[in-house]
Amino acid sequence: MRTTNKIQFSDIFILDDIQRIQDLFADATGVASVITYPDGRPITRPSNFCRLCNEIIRKTETGLTNCFKSDAEIGKPNPAGPVIQPCLSGGLWDAGASIIVGDYHIANWLIGQVKNEVLDPKQMIQYANTIGADKKDFMKALEEVPVMSKEKFEKVAQMLFAFANEISSKAYQNSQLIQSELERKQAEKELMQEKYYIDALLNNIPDHVYFKDLESRFLRINKALAQVHGFDDPVKVVGMTDFDFFTSEHAQQAYEDEKKIIRTEQPLKIEEKETHQDRPDTWASTIKMPLRNREGEIIGTFGISRNITEQKNLENALLVKQLLLEGIIENIPDQVYYKDRNSKFVLCNTPVALLAGCTSEKDLIGKSDFDFYPANLAEQYFKDEQTMMEKGEKFLDHEEQILDKKTGELRWNLSSKVPVKDANGNVIGLAGINRDITDRKKTEEEINLKNELLQTINAEKDKFFSILAHDLKGPLSAFLGATQILAEEIQNMSLEDIKEITISMKESASNIYGLLENLLEWSRLKRGLMEFSPEKINLRQKTIACLEVLKESARKKDIKINYSVSDNIEIFADSHMLETVIRNLVSNAIKFTPIGGNVFVTAQKRSDQSIEIKVIDSGIGMTPEMKSRLFLLNEKTSRKGTEGEPSTGLGLLLCKEFIGKHNGRIWVESEVGKGSIFSFTIDEVS
Repeated sequence: MRTTNKIQFSDIFILDDIQRIQDLFADATGVASVITYPDGRPITRPSNFCRLCNEIIRKTETGLTNCFKSDAEIGKPNPAGPVIQPCLSGGLWDAGASIIVGDYHIANWLIGQVKNEVLDPKQMIQYANTIGADKKDFMKALEEVPVMSKEKFEKVAQMLFAFANEISSKAYQNSQLIQSELERKQAEKELMQEKYYIDALLNNIPDHVYFKDLESRFLRINKALAQVHGFDDPVKVVGMTDFDFFTSEHAQQAYEDEKKIIRTEQPLKIEEKETHQDRPDTWASTIKMPLRNREGEIIGTFGISRNITEQKNLENALLVKQLLLEGIIENIPDQVYYKDRNSKFVLCNTPVALLAGCTSEKDLIGKSDFDFYPANLAEQYFKDEQTMMEKGEKFLDHEEQILDKKTGELRWNLSSKVPVKDANGNVIGLAGINRDITDRKKTEEEINLKNELLQTINAEKDKFFSILAHDLKGPLSAFLGATQILAEEIQNMSLEDIKEITISMKESASNIYGLLENLLEWSRLKRGLMEFSPEKINLRQKTIACLEVLKESARKKDIKINYSVSDNIEIFADSHMLETVIRNLVSNAIKFTPIGGNVFVTAQKRSDQSIEIKVIDSGIGMTPEMKSRLFLLNEKTSRKGTEGEPSTGLGLLLCKEFIGKHNGRIWVESEVGKGSIFSFTIDEVS
């Protein structure tokens, strides 16, 4: 048995009538009576309730709760008969019968509140204490409770059980009738609602809806279709056919389509061209299906058509634009492409494909630059594109390198990329166009090289002029001064004076000769007149020969020259250039080393099959600024030696050029007051 809220007592019974029956039953039998929900809550007003129950026990919270529990327990369904037992609250005798409709327990009919010979007064007094009632008032009310023998109360309970069963039976029949009537009304309501919905749909939908019989005559159409054909009432079109509205070309095709649907019992979805006699042609997207009766027999067709004339016109216009755009994209020499939000190709033209080493643009679709180009280039493209799309900004006229996969040549592109947005303004990709500017870049590089060459030539010219104007003028002036003294004062000069002047003249002439020799070497080198003839050379022997020439210069300043060069070191070098380098570096070391100093020449093998040669001195050293200007043509680095020896800086430039001819490297380490170390590398004979 189930209790439920689906069927309510008040849905089946008129409460005023039930209340009257309950009151009559209570008066006739002398018992209290009430009808409750299955959980004990009252539905009707109590009839004949004694003062003990109504005004004392139920007025306390505990008593009322216990009364509801007792009513629910006594009212439990019991097919065998009424439930008769003492009340679980006060202890008076009660009885109950269930009112059941079908399988649903919807109410309890309860009677009682009587005393009999088995009632225990002591237990009743104890209950008064339990619920907190006034004991005297409780006992006085207990004396007022009607007395009824157990046998008589059982007979009243049996009558209640029979009456409740009869009510349940009648209630079930009534509920069935009510339910049937409700279902019928609900069905009518739903049918009317469905008709309303269908009419609302047909009369308001802009698409054309129609129903036809087996001969393709209209059975019903909606307002939109009637208005298209010039009718204000769809009923006026009933019985007509497409031949009444279209040319025979379209009407005949529609008729044949509908016959095919009836024959094959299959729906048809088409785009059809509607030709009219008095207005331009239109296009419709149409779905037609077989129309069946309740028995499933085909009695015609029905369909829905949507006017897509504007869409077809747009499609045709877009097709023309697409063909035009494709023609431009495929014939333009620039690289044109479209990428998605992840920088993967969606569309591109042939130049993009060829540059990536592909034969067709289809080979790029769904792939990214990482699939075709070196990681460093692809990473840069990706970074630029993602930044552009995140910011939603254009990326215009950006120069970037690209690898031609076909030739392996690095080329230059002038790239412009713009973000592509959807209807909501969200960036969904990018469109780009690249123009090959390699030839322009090469031209620019040639111009830059020529400009650099011109600057070099100008620097060389300035260097020459500086040497001629300053470094050459000094020694010549000294030489001319000495000759003038000899010419004018020789008669009055002693032999020692003449010897001193001639020695000075010799030193000036030597300095001029050395300077002119370096100038000549520099000039021949820059004009390309100096031959480069590398050969196998014993480095130790060549070093000894170079140092022998400089012994006199070192002796005058009491400078010791030592060397540590293994006899088995052989290098591949131009003999004259190597001599010039060693001689210049050692000469400079002597020049900038104070009297009594040391110069040391060493050589050692390196792991890269080259020989590293060092010229080490204990001289005056250089500041970091002076070091940074060495070997630079456009910087003035000349300074006098420790004994006033002249210097132009040209010798170091020759050294750099000669070492460069050998694919070697020259550098310097120096600190003020701690000397200098000039190092250079020459390839070892393999």
